[in-house]
Amino acid sequence: MSSHHFVREEQATALYIFGRNIDESVLMQLLEWNPTILANEDVIDWLFSLNIKIDIVLSKEEIPIELPYDFIVWKPRSLESELQRIDREVKASRVIVLGSGEVASIHQMMFKYPERQLALFENDRKHFLLKAGASFRKWVNSGFVFDLIENGPTTIEGSIKKEKNGYCTTEDGIITINSLSNLIIIETL
Repeated sequence: MSSHHFVREEQATALYIFGRNIDESVLMQLLEWNPTILANEDVIDWLFSLNIKIDIVLSKEEIPIELPYDFIVWKPRSLESELQRIDREVKASRVIVLGSGEVASIHQMMFKYPERQLALFENDRKHFLLKAGASFRKWVNSGFVFDLIENGPTTIEGSIKKEKNGYCTTEDGIITINSLSNLIIIETL
């Protein structure tokens, strides 16, 4: 990613950081987009140690540490309520969730609200929705691992083999995934 980004208001990004189970280099790349940072109280110390400014803290009580800048405190709600509040108050067109233990809930939100650009980064994997009728096309190295959560007929083109934990490419080249219904692609970073 380049460090020179022009982001229109309707293209703003929000990073919702649940936990620390995210690679710091991936986090730093995502920060280049100058997103609004929302963080659970459990990760405040960690983000502060990385010199990351938090815009909104989700906390049931008063914040246990003093931060050298102003921020907003939200009382945490359900994941769906939080995403609706982000839409309403932050006005981010894309929400990236980092380090959440609620993978199944986030997948449900992706299927329930396909118009929302929602992605999840968890450990070394990225989860995102491919909308019905769209194509995902990517040049990958041999050994690239990915999985799909399908809701209907899907075609995959490229040199791949099915494995017990997903798919793996057998040679360098382009893979193309097409689906007649929404599906979630989970790729290893």
